[in-house]
Amino acid sequence: MSASPVIPVELKPMSLSELLDRTFTLYRNNFWLFCGIIVLPETITLVFAIAVQLAFPIHFVPVPRSSPGNPLGPFAGMQSNLSAGLVVAAVRLVMYALALGAVTLALSEIYLGRPVTVRHLYRKLASKIPRLLGLNIVLLFIALVFLILVVLAISFLLSNLVAYAGDRNAVFFLVLGLVVGLAAGLVAFWFLVRFSISVPALLLEQRGVFDALRRSNFLTRGYRWRIFGATIVMLILVYAVEFMIGVPFAILTATSLMKGQLPLWILLGTNLSAALSYILAGSLPTIMLALIYYDVRIRKEAFDLEAMMAALGQPPSAPATQGAALPPPQAL
Repeated sequence: MSASPVIPVELKPMSLSELLDRTFTLYRNNFWLFCGIIVLPETITLVFAIAVQLAFPIHFVPVPRSSPGNPLGPFAGMQSNLSAGLVVAAVRLVMYALALGAVTLALSEIYLGRPVTVRHLYRKLASKIPRLLGLNIVLLFIALVFLILVVLAISFLLSNLVAYAGDRNAVFFLVLGLVVGLAAGLVAFWFLVRFSISVPALLLEQRGVFDALRRSNFLTRGYRWRIFGATIVMLILVYAVEFMIGVPFAILTATSLMKGQLPLWILLGTNLSAALSYILAGSLPTIMLALIYYDVRIRKEAFDLEAMMAALGQPPSAPATQGAALPPPQAL
């Protein structure tokens, strides 16, 4: 007799405190699984970054004090490293997409009471990598557009600040620059909140890139402030872990830059500390967003009833709302 499907996690709408509590509970109960998922892509990224740094070591050229009009002078000796840096960034993006997708699939399987292993997760993810990578590129493009606008606006305002140095207008341009930068950053973050659960929609509902973005926009409508608050809390926690692990190398890096050189061992140590912090805490935001995906589906599409009927072997009733709920994700 085959075992009946089980749903070990209670499917119900969650408050913000319950959402955060369940995130930490699932992470703690499956600590080695989530760390194991992150280890593979992060190790590949780390090895690749170290190889590039060994092949293209960074040298800083001191800027003569007699040339204050060249603010980019300190980076003159880094031009040969630009291409290598872009390649490392591309590899990091691919590996990040893999980790993001694998953690999302793992959370879904755990949440719906299905057995899961790291090997099966990556095997299941293999056919979805092109769409997953395309989605991450689109989200990165959105963030970069706003970042470029912020840089241009602040550069314009700072140039006026220098021109009016000593004038009362200098304070105006300084305040305006800070306001513009903060506003643009918040708008960019708000757009990303709208699309924050597009990865679960893409992976768990077999959607395309832009269809997943539209699906996320629909599901998050009415809950974006809640998602915004939960994301801020989780990012603060992740950055706190990164700070605690990486602060010794950050101090060494700052001290070395003041001397005009950055030893290779400090670069390697910085990479190792960043990898360790990501392995330990990098899955937390993804777990939270996957939980939010199920939470908003429960609120908007009665996904809890659908999942229970599926567990009992009954066909779910046809949904009556736009963005209709699809059947629960397939077993790995």
